Amino acid sequence: MKKYYKQVIIFGLLIIICIVGSSNSETKSEVELEKYTDIEVEVAEKTATDANVEDRMINELLAEEEDVEITNRPVRNGDIANIDYSGKVDGVAFDGGTDTDTDLEIGSGNFIDGFEEQLIGMKIGETADIKVTFPDPYPNNEDLSGVEAVFTVKINSIMGKVIPSTITNEMVKEVSDTYTTVEEYRNYIRTELEAEIKEYNDQVKQEAVWKVVKKNAKIVSLSSSKVTYYSRLYENDYKNYAESMGVDMATFLESYMGMTRAEFNEEKKAHAEKRATDSAVAEHIAKKENIVVIDEEYKKYLEEHEIESTDEKQFKTAIMDELLYTKVREFLASKAKITIISDK
Repeated sequence: MKKYYKQVIIFGLLIIICIVGSSNSETKSEVELEKYTDIEVEVAEKTATDANVEDRMINELLAEEEDVEITNRPVRNGDIANIDYSGKVDGVAFDGGTDTDTDLEIGSGNFIDGFEEQLIGMKIGETADIKVTFPDPYPNNEDLSGVEAVFTVKINSIMGKVIPSTITNEMVKEVSDTYTTVEEYRNYIRTELEAEIKEYNDQVKQEAVWKVVKKNAKIVSLSSSKVTYYSRLYENDYKNYAESMGVDMATFLESYMGMTRAEFNEEKKAHAEKRATDSAVAEHIAKKENIVVIDEEYKKYLEEHEIESTDEKQFKTAIMDELLYTKVREFLASKAKITIISDK
C-alpha cells in the first residue's frame, strides 16, 4: 500500500543502467494501431480552492514551528495523523493493505493518490471508508495496477501546528524576502499551487488517453532487446535498494518486499514487457506523426537532471525513450475529446 520506494520507473530515470547490445537475431517491435486520435475520455480535474491555498500558506508560515498534539479540530493538510487502515479489492483484503498505529503526514504523497486528501476533515476516533485507484503501473504490486480499492481508515490521533487566530504581515516577513503582506504572500501561494495542479491535471488527461490508445493497439511482437533492457533495469534498481539497506538481494526481497525470488522474477518480467509495450506504441505513433526528439530537448534534459558527460552514454537510451514517450502522450491528449467531470 505505501509508496516505500517513490522513484517511479518509467523509462529508466537516473539509475545504473545496463545497456543491452544489439543482436542479429533480435526480435523487432511490430504494432498495429488504427485509432489513436479523437479518443473520447472523461477525467476529473482538481482545482485550487481557497481552503487549499490557505492550508498551504499556513503550513509554509508555520514550517519551523514544533508539532504538538491536536485534540480540538479535525485533520488538515500538513498534519501527522496516526491511523489504522484496512484495504480491500472487491471486498477481499490484499497483502500489504492493512496496518495499525501508522503515522502519515497529510500531503506528503507517501500513500497512493487520493488517500491522504480524503482524510482531511476527519476527527479523532472517526472511521470512514475511502475509495482510491492504484496507479498504473504500480511497481510494488503489479496485480494492483489500475485497480480500485476501498480502505477503512480510523483516526487515532493528530499531531500538527497550532494555527494562530490571525495571520499577520510580520509572520510573512519572517519567512519571505520577497513578500511583505499577507495578501501578496497568499497570491504567490495561489499561483504556485495552481501551477502544480495544472501539471497534475495534464498528467491525468494524458494517462487516461494513453490507456485507451494502448488498449486499441495490437502488439504483434516486442523488441527482445527492449524487454531485456527493462528487465535488467528493474533488477539493477532493486539491487541498489538492497545495497542501500546493507543487505543482499535475497534478504531484501524476503524481508522488505515480502516475496520470493521467483515471485520477483515474474514481477520483473511483467514490468519489462509493459515498458517495452509503452515504448513500441510510442515509437509507432511517433513514426506516423513525424514526432521526434531534437538535440536541444535532449541537452536540456541533461542540464535539468545534472547528468555528467561521463554518464551520458549509459543514460542516453533511457532519456531518449522517456522524451519521446512524453511528446507522444502530449500529442495524443491534444487530439483527444476530453470531458471534464467533477472531482468528488
